[in-house]
Amino acid sequence: MKKRIALFAVSIAVFLYVTSLFGIDAVFSIIVRSNLSYVFMAVICQVVIFALYGLRFKVMSSKYKDMSFKDAFYITVVGNFVNLLSPVVRIGGQPLMIYLAKEKIGSAKSSAIVLTDTIADMLSSVLLVVLTAIIFYSIIPYQIMYPLVLFSVITIVLIFGFTKFFLSKGIIMRFVGWVKKKFKKRRSIFQADVFTNSFRHVLEDKKIMPAGMAISFVVKFFEMLRMWLVFLAIGIPLSGPMLLIVWSFMLVIVMIPWLPGHLGLFEFSASSAFILLGIVPQQAAGGVVLDRLISFWFVIVFSLIVIWASQHRLGELMSKSKRR
Repeated sequence: MKKRIALFAVSIAVFLYVTSLFGIDAVFSIIVRSNLSYVFMAVICQVVIFALYGLRFKVMSSKYKDMSFKDAFYITVVGNFVNLLSPVVRIGGQPLMIYLAKEKIGSAKSSAIVLTDTIADMLSSVLLVVLTAIIFYSIIPYQIMYPLVLFSVITIVLIFGFTKFFLSKGIIMRFVGWVKKKFKKRRSIFQADVFTNSFRHVLEDKKIMPAGMAISFVVKFFEMLRMWLVFLAIGIPLSGPMLLIVWSFMLVIVMIPWLPGHLGLFEFSASSAFILLGIVPQQAAGGVVLDRLISFWFVIVFSLIVIWASQHRLGELMSKSKRR
């Protein structure tokens, strides 16, 4: 826990340094003068995103358990909270989500549900990135295009590679055996045969998987709507192509291993993308920082309130996310 806090403190220092490159006074002056009505609507978008995450997890788990929306919402909020504090988004919180869901579904089935939930999220993201790169290739600067292409190729390979891995009972059994041998005091989080069958059943379900993908696309819509409202709040109406291009580039950024929250790296890279597309540097940084106040800092505060209301101890949850 102390190590996480130290790394987070370093992240904040990097964030302040990066912001200073654009002029801290100018950036925060833009934020202070922003239209609060639009900012409030952007916050509502983020709350809707929380609800959609919970809804998608509830839909995915319905294959084996009619989980309440309250439970699904809590599991996804906590998982997303840990993800934000991990070096790579959408990886750190998954073990904790499995741990929280296993009492209701079982270890193997909860593992399958969490993984298919993650696949639905990542697949919808890469599809939108590919479409954006194809449709707007003529106006995307090469500094943005190259990372988008690389991200798309790597993500597609990983999705199909891991899907094949998780569907192979023999490979899973060998992997579980290696884990038991390597970490003698740790129990496997799933039984290979139950897991592969559960994973296959959810993945091949003609109602659940399409529904999960549909919800994922709606999540992306609200993410982009939030960013559009944030820039509108500082007086910059973003065009559709610019919104899609920068949003796609942001996905690339969060996949790069970095300090918790990607603080500093995210702000610099996203601001640079806006600058390449014609936004004034201070306005670009102001919009990105304001968006991060909602998509990162507000999320952390909201998640802590949810955890406090659930009467779980934060240190206990963080410890479990590290051990699972």
